[in-house]
Amino acid sequence: MVQDAAAQAGPGQSGPGAAELPAARPDSGLGALALVASFHQIPCEPAQVRHDLGLGQTVMGAVDIVRGARRLGLKGRLLQNQKPARLDGIPLPAILEVDDGRFVVLGRRFEDGKLRIIDPVARTAEHVEADAFLPRWTGTIVLVARRANIQTALHNFGLTWFVPSVWRYRKPLVTVLVASLFIQLCALITPIFFQITIDKVLVHRG
Repeated sequence: MVQDAAAQAGPGQSGPGAAELPAARPDSGLGALALVASFHQIPCEPAQVRHDLGLGQTVMGAVDIVRGARRLGLKGRLLQNQKPARLDGIPLPAILEVDDGRFVVLGRRFEDGKLRIIDPVARTAEHVEADAFLPRWTGTIVLVARRANIQTALHNFGLTWFVPSVWRYRKPLVTVLVASLFIQLCALITPIFFQITIDKVLVHRG
Protein backbone atom coordinates (compact mmCIF):
# COMPACT_ATOMS: atom_id res chain seq x y z
CA MET A 1 0.00 0.00 0.00
CA VAL A 2 1.27 3.38 -0.96
CA GLN A 3 1.68 5.57 2.07
CA ASP A 4 0.64 9.19 2.10
CA ALA A 5 3.45 11.43 0.77
CA ALA A 6 3.03 13.95 3.52
CA ALA A 7 3.29 11.21 6.15
CA GLN A 8 6.49 9.91 4.53
CA ALA A 9 7.95 13.41 4.48
CA GLY A 10 7.65 13.69 8.25
CA PRO A 11 7.33 16.86 10.30
CA GLY A 12 8.40 20.08 8.61
CA GLN A 13 8.47 18.58 5.08
CA SER A 14 5.97 18.99 2.25
CA GLY A 15 6.91 15.93 0.22
CA PRO A 16 9.64 13.42 -0.64
CA GLY A 17 13.10 14.98 -0.71
CA ALA A 18 12.05 18.28 0.87
CA ALA A 19 14.60 19.75 3.29
CA GLU A 20 13.46 20.67 6.75
CA LEU A 21 13.63 24.44 7.16
CA PRO A 22 14.89 25.93 10.42
CA ALA A 23 12.47 27.99 12.44
CA ALA A 24 12.49 31.66 11.42
CA ARG A 25 14.56 33.81 13.77
CA PRO A 26 12.65 36.82 15.12
CA ASP A 27 13.97 40.02 13.57
CA SER A 28 14.50 42.25 16.59
CA GLY A 29 16.20 44.92 14.46
CA LEU A 30 13.18 45.30 12.21
CA GLY A 31 10.87 45.23 15.21
CA ALA A 32 12.90 47.94 16.94
CA LEU A 33 12.80 50.11 13.82
CA ALA A 34 9.02 49.68 13.59
CA LEU A 35 8.61 50.70 17.24
CA VAL A 36 10.74 53.82 16.89
CA ALA A 37 9.04 54.76 13.61
CA SER A 38 5.67 54.43 15.36
CA PHE A 39 6.93 56.76 18.11
CA HIS A 40 7.71 59.35 15.42
CA GLN A 41 4.27 58.74 13.86
CA ILE A 42 5.78 57.29 10.69
CA PRO A 43 3.96 54.26 9.24
CA CYS A 44 6.20 51.22 8.91
CA GLU A 45 5.20 47.99 7.21
CA PRO A 46 7.92 45.49 8.21
CA ALA A 47 7.39 43.21 5.22
CA GLN A 48 7.64 46.15 2.81
CA VAL A 49 10.82 47.44 4.47
CA ARG A 50 12.36 43.98 4.25
CA HIS A 51 11.42 43.79 0.57
CA ASP A 52 12.75 47.28 -0.20
CA LEU A 53 16.10 46.48 1.40
CA GLY A 54 16.34 43.08 -0.29
CA LEU A 55 16.98 41.27 2.99
CA GLY A 56 15.28 38.01 2.10
CA GLN A 57 15.34 35.81 5.21
CA THR A 58 18.30 37.67 6.73
CA VAL A 59 17.63 39.48 9.97
CA MET A 60 18.46 43.16 10.16
CA GLY A 61 21.86 44.32 11.33
CA ALA A 62 22.71 47.78 12.62
CA VAL A 63 23.56 49.08 9.13
CA ASP A 64 20.28 47.68 7.79
CA ILE A 65 18.35 49.53 10.50
CA VAL A 66 19.95 52.81 9.39
CA ARG A 67 19.08 52.02 5.76
CA GLY A 68 15.54 51.13 6.74
CA ALA A 69 15.12 54.34 8.71
CA ARG A 70 16.22 56.41 5.74
CA ARG A 71 13.89 54.40 3.53
CA LEU A 72 11.03 55.51 5.78
CA GLY A 73 12.06 59.16 5.49
CA LEU A 74 13.74 59.25 8.89
CA LYS A 75 17.29 60.13 9.80
CA GLY A 76 19.42 57.18 10.86
CA ARG A 77 22.88 57.22 12.40
CA LEU A 78 25.07 54.37 13.58
CA LEU A 79 27.38 54.80 16.59
CA GLN A 80 29.74 51.98 17.51
CA ASN A 81 32.16 51.26 20.36
CA GLN A 82 30.46 53.79 22.60
CA LYS A 83 31.07 54.22 26.31
CA PRO A 84 28.24 53.91 28.88
CA ALA A 85 28.33 57.67 29.49
CA ARG A 86 27.23 58.16 25.87
CA LEU A 87 23.77 56.88 26.75
CA ASP A 88 23.20 59.94 28.94
CA GLY A 89 23.26 62.37 26.02
CA ILE A 90 21.46 60.61 23.18
CA PRO A 91 17.90 61.40 22.06
CA LEU A 92 15.34 58.75 22.96
CA PRO A 93 14.02 56.34 21.94
CA ALA A 94 17.23 54.77 20.68
CA ILE A 95 18.05 51.29 19.45
CA LEU A 96 20.79 49.35 21.25
CA GLU A 97 22.47 46.06 20.37
CA VAL A 98 23.00 43.49 23.12
CA ASP A 99 25.57 40.72 23.35
CA ASP A 100 23.41 37.96 21.83
CA GLY A 101 22.98 39.93 18.59
CA ARG A 102 19.47 41.14 19.36
CA PHE A 103 18.32 44.75 19.37
CA VAL A 104 16.32 46.45 22.09
CA VAL A 105 14.88 49.94 22.43
CA LEU A 106 16.03 52.29 25.16
CA GLY A 107 12.85 54.18 25.93
CA ARG A 108 13.72 56.24 28.98
CA ARG A 109 16.34 57.03 31.59
CA PHE A 110 15.17 57.42 35.17
CA GLU A 111 16.70 59.59 37.87
CA ASP A 112 17.32 56.56 40.06
CA GLY A 113 19.64 55.11 37.41
CA LYS A 114 17.21 52.60 35.95
CA LEU A 115 16.61 52.21 32.21
CA ARG A 116 13.37 51.42 30.42
CA ILE A 117 14.29 48.64 28.01
CA ILE A 118 11.74 47.50 25.43
CA ASP A 119 11.91 44.08 23.77
CA PRO A 120 10.62 44.74 20.22
CA VAL A 121 9.82 41.07 19.58
CA ALA A 122 7.92 40.31 22.78
CA ARG A 123 6.59 43.90 22.90
CA THR A 124 7.34 44.05 26.60
CA ALA A 125 9.10 46.71 28.65
CA GLU A 126 11.06 46.39 31.86
CA HIS A 127 12.87 48.77 34.16
CA VAL A 128 16.38 47.49 34.75
CA GLU A 129 19.35 48.77 36.68
CA ALA A 130 21.94 50.35 34.42
CA ASP A 131 24.65 48.27 36.10
CA ALA A 132 22.78 45.11 35.15
CA PHE A 133 22.13 46.11 31.55
CA LEU A 134 25.40 47.73 30.52
CA PRO A 135 27.49 44.51 30.60
CA ARG A 136 25.09 43.07 28.00
CA TRP A 137 25.32 46.13 25.73
CA THR A 138 27.81 45.89 22.85
CA GLY A 139 28.44 49.64 22.62
CA THR A 140 26.40 49.94 19.41
CA ILE A 141 23.69 52.60 19.17
CA VAL A 142 21.34 53.32 16.27
CA LEU A 143 19.81 56.78 16.45
CA VAL A 144 16.58 57.34 14.53
CA ALA A 145 14.91 60.75 14.33
CA ARG A 146 12.51 62.71 12.18
CA ARG A 147 13.89 64.95 9.48
CA ALA A 148 13.37 68.66 10.13
CA ASN A 149 10.16 69.86 8.52
CA ILE A 150 9.19 73.34 7.42
CA GLN A 151 7.57 74.21 10.74
CA THR A 152 10.69 73.21 12.64
CA ALA A 153 12.89 75.16 10.25
CA LEU A 154 10.76 78.29 10.67
CA HIS A 155 10.71 77.84 14.42
CA ASN A 156 14.49 77.68 14.50
CA PHE A 157 14.93 80.65 12.16
CA GLY A 158 17.17 83.32 13.64
CA LEU A 159 20.48 85.12 13.38
CA THR A 160 22.31 81.80 13.31
CA TRP A 161 21.02 81.30 9.77
CA PHE A 162 23.21 84.20 8.60
CA VAL A 163 26.41 83.22 10.42
CA PRO A 164 27.79 80.96 7.63
CA SER A 165 27.20 83.62 4.96
CA VAL A 166 28.65 86.38 7.10
CA TRP A 167 31.74 84.31 7.84
CA ARG A 168 32.17 83.40 4.18
CA TYR A 169 32.15 87.03 3.04
CA ARG A 170 33.81 88.49 6.13
CA LYS A 171 36.62 90.30 4.24
CA PRO A 172 34.33 92.26 1.87
CA LEU A 173 32.02 93.00 4.78
CA VAL A 174 34.90 94.39 6.84
CA THR A 175 35.88 96.62 3.91
CA VAL A 176 32.30 97.86 3.58
CA LEU A 177 32.06 98.53 7.32
CA VAL A 178 35.33 100.50 7.34
CA ALA A 179 34.22 102.55 4.32
CA SER A 180 30.85 103.17 5.96
CA LEU A 181 32.55 104.29 9.17
CA PHE A 182 34.78 106.68 7.19
CA ILE A 183 31.76 108.16 5.41
CA GLN A 184 29.95 108.62 8.70
CA LEU A 185 32.98 110.39 10.18
CA CYS A 186 33.15 112.69 7.16
CA ALA A 187 29.45 113.44 7.57
CA LEU A 188 30.07 114.42 11.19
CA ILE A 189 33.25 116.41 10.59
CA THR A 190 32.00 118.46 7.59
CA PRO A 191 29.41 120.51 9.57
CA ILE A 192 31.98 121.13 12.29
CA PHE A 193 34.49 122.53 9.79
CA PHE A 194 31.73 124.58 8.17
CA GLN A 195 30.73 126.03 11.54
CA ILE A 196 34.34 126.87 12.43
CA THR A 197 34.80 128.59 9.06
CA ILE A 198 31.63 130.67 9.47
CA ASP A 199 32.65 131.68 12.99
CA LYS A 200 36.09 132.83 11.82
CA VAL A 201 34.59 134.87 8.97
CA LEU A 202 32.07 136.54 11.25
CA VAL A 203 34.74 137.33 13.86
CA HIS A 204 37.08 138.73 11.20
CA ARG A 205 34.38 140.98 9.73
CA GLY A 206 33.29 142.04 13.18
